[in-house]
Amino acid sequence: MIESALPLLELQGLHCTFDIAGQQVNILRGIDLTLWHGEILGLVGESGSGKTLTMRSVIRMLPLNAHIETDQLSFNGTDLRTLTEKSLRTIRGKDISMIFHDPMTSLNPLKRVGNHIMEVLLHHSYTSRRQIRQEALTLLRSVGIPSAETRMRQYPHELSGGMRQRVLIAMALACRPKLLIADEPTTGLDVTIQAQILALIRALQQKSGMAVVMITHDLGVVASLCHRVAVMYAGLIMEIGPVDDIFIQPLHPYTQALLRSIPAIHQGRERQGRLIAIKGQPPSLLNLPPGCPFAPRCDQIHLHCREYLPPMKHCSPHHSVRCFRINPSL
Repeated sequence: MIESALPLLELQGLHCTFDIAGQQVNILRGIDLTLWHGEILGLVGESGSGKTLTMRSVIRMLPLNAHIETDQLSFNGTDLRTLTEKSLRTIRGKDISMIFHDPMTSLNPLKRVGNHIMEVLLHHSYTSRRQIRQEALTLLRSVGIPSAETRMRQYPHELSGGMRQRVLIAMALACRPKLLIADEPTTGLDVTIQAQILALIRALQQKSGMAVVMITHDLGVVASLCHRVAVMYAGLIMEIGPVDDIFIQPLHPYTQALLRSIPAIHQGRERQGRLIAIKGQPPSLLNLPPGCPFAPRCDQIHLHCREYLPPMKHCSPHHSVRCFRINPSL
C-alpha cells in the first residue's frame, strides 16, 4: 500500500436511492471511503448491505431506477461526477476494471473465450488484431490457464468454474487497470481453487501495484489478503480500519458478531460443531428502523441506539466505528 499525497479513490457522502413503485428507497446512506494506490480493501457484510452497489456507483453501472448523489467522487485526481457516459466508458475496463460475481452468467455463452478478452483490448487499444490476439494469449497464460491456444477457441461451458473465473480475471487485467474491483471472485469454487484464485490476485496485485477492492462474505479471505476492511450494514459503513485492528480488537457489535460466527479449529471441545449465529434478520430497506439499523439485533444496546443514528467515531488515525458505545454523547 502506498499512501501518497493523493488517494487513488476518494468517495464522500455517497447516497443511492431506488425508485420502487413510486417510492424513493434509500439504499446507500452516506458512504465515505478512501482507497490508496496499491491498497487491498475488503468490503464485508451480509447480503443486501450495499457492498456491490457502492462500487457499482463509482463506475455508474446501475439500474435505470437508481439515482446517486455524492459530495465527492474522485479517481486518480479526476472528478468522476463531471464525466459524460462516453468519457466514463474510456475509464471502465481500462483504469477501473471489475470481476463480476458469477463467472458463468458474466461470460457470453455464444462467444469464444479468446473473443471475450480480445474485445476488451480492441475497445481500449489501437494495435493490430494479430497483436491483440497475442496479448490475449499472454493474458490467459499469466492467469494460469494451460493450453492457452486451445482455450482461446473454446466456449465458456467447456471450461470449469475455476477456469471461467481466471478468464474473467484476464479480462479485468487486460488493460492493466489502476483499480480492480473483485465482486465475490471465489464464490461457488471449491476450497483448492479458491486458494489458487486468491493467490493469483495477490501475485498480480504485487506485480502491477494496482489497488484492489475485494467484495466478500468471507472474513478468512479478508484476513489473508487485505490491508484494510470496511464492514457494511443496511447501506452504512459501521466500522473501518486496518485488518489487524478489526480482527484483534473489533469495536462495533456487528463486527464482533460476524467474527464470532466464524468456525475456528482452536475452539474448545464444548464449542466444536457449533456456530454462533447473529440473531434476527437484516432490516428491510423499505422500512428501516429509526436510529442504528443494527439495534434490533444488538446485544449491547445503548440508551440512544433506537432513536438516533450514531456518527462515525475516529478511535485512531486509521480506525473508525459508528457506535454509541464508543461515543456515548450525542
